Amino acid sequence: MQDKIRDKHKVQAYHMMFSMNIWSCLWALIGILVTGEYGGFLNFLQLYPYVIGNIFLLGLTGAIGQVSQKQHYFVEKTLCLY
Repeated sequence: MQDKIRDKHKVQAYHMMFSMNIWSCLWALIGILVTGEYGGFLNFLQLYPYVIGNIFLLGLTGAIGQVSQKQHYFVEKTLCLY
């Protein structure tokens, strides 16, 4: 599906990843607010504040993984062509 959107609208890969991640965050936030899990999450963070750093670390490693995966695919495809 992402390939169709990228081809139709001429979107760059990194912009597409950024947009998909923003939309995922927004839908997750809406889900948390609608189901009322926001309070439970805040209580959990108050009990275990070190988890905040782990959450940011998880996000950072996920972003690095997405970028390096795209770079690896590009390098691999280039090497196969030549």
